[in-house]
This record gives sequence, C-alpha cells and structure tokens, in this order.
Amino acid sequence: KEEIEIPKQKFPEVYSIRIERNDWKSKLTEEEKKHETETALDQYSSFDYVLQNEEHMEENIEKIVREVIYE
Repeated sequence: KEEIEIPKQKFPEVYSIRIERNDWKSKLTEEEKKHETETALDQYSSFDYVLQNEEHMEENIEKIVREVIYE
C-alpha cells in the first residue's frame, strides 16, 4: 500500500490504476500465489481507477488518460 500512498502524498498528479483479469490462469504455484508480493494490494480499495482487462481495455485507458490530462 505504501508503494501507492507515498508517491500520492509527495506528488499531486499521481494516479493509481488497478487492472483486473478475472479469467487469468496464472502459472505461479499455489504458494507463490499467496506470497505478499502477489496479494498485498488485493484488499486495497483506494485505487483511482479499476479496469477489467477486456476487449476494449485500450479505449478505457485512453479515456482515463484524457480525464487525467484535462481535469
């Protein structure tokens, strides 16, 4: 969480984006999937944007970039 919160506190134009992949089949072992580096942000709820990795994801990213630039 610090890897998101600290830059946001220091720099006003930092945005966090979570990209979720619901149908992702990871090649990690069960032990690796449970490692803190894989799970640390699962319960983090303060992302500025949350995207589903889907067919039109690039369009969604472009929309976010436009929103951020022209806020």
